[in-house]
Amino acid sequence: MYEFTYDHIPDTKKYLERIGFDEPIKLDLECLNSLIWHHQCYVPFEDLSTALFDEQVSLDTEVLFDKIVNRKRGGFCFEMNGLFVCLLRDLGFDAYSVMCRVESRRDILTPVMHRGVLVFLEGKRYFCDVGFGGPMAPFAVELSEEKQTYKNETYWCEESFSGWHLVCRGKGVGYGEDGSNDAERQPVVMFSESPFLNVDFLYHCDHCANAPDSGFRKMRMVNKRTEEGFVSLMGNKFTEVNKAGKTVKEIEETEVLDVLKEYFGIER
Repeated sequence: MYEFTYDHIPDTKKYLERIGFDEPIKLDLECLNSLIWHHQCYVPFEDLSTALFDEQVSLDTEVLFDKIVNRKRGGFCFEMNGLFVCLLRDLGFDAYSVMCRVESRRDILTPVMHRGVLVFLEGKRYFCDVGFGGPMAPFAVELSEEKQTYKNETYWCEESFSGWHLVCRGKGVGYGEDGSNDAERQPVVMFSESPFLNVDFLYHCDHCANAPDSGFRKMRMVNKRTEEGFVSLMGNKFTEVNKAGKTVKEIEETEVLDVLKEYFGIER
């Protein structure tokens, strides 16, 4: 049997402090869900390395740790879920990376351009995601067609074809530039059960970061879950969803750095 190895996190305690997690570590679903929720609330999805700061994107674990933990930045899926899977494994969870296709608001089979995490826990399989730039489950979604609700959001998994599964969500407030969802069933991502190594994502990450036609080079995208909803910056359009409702406003380019610092905790 082959062994799927991943790098170790330089400092798990510091990583947990970064995501505001101060609970006892237990290898159960409650702890896993809380880790996902905290990560989404504290670490923003963002493509600022390519869309604003002109930085190189690396999947090296120490580089990712420095960016996300030490410098308090975020990243896109290959970075965020790439570091998160290492954290889960170092904490003792049986976790590995999987390749995904983004299916939200699509009616065709899309290329593999997303990275997720699969966790085996207490005889069941769970899909986990802390790095999706749109609506993503605030919890570990069991590979089951039974609807699962956590933090007032409902998700489930449907079998697709040849070992692929489709993550869907129901009505509710999601996570992303436009988080509302009125549909009874909205496809989000499709993923393969097969395990992949960090190196398997290098080409996909390089394409997203450097291809001239990549959306991560064309559009500034930042979003983060909050206790009451989410905040998002798409280009110069700032969106905030909370208990009071939804606010959308255009900001000036001179305001961008201030908004990034105030709402996302991002400083270059």
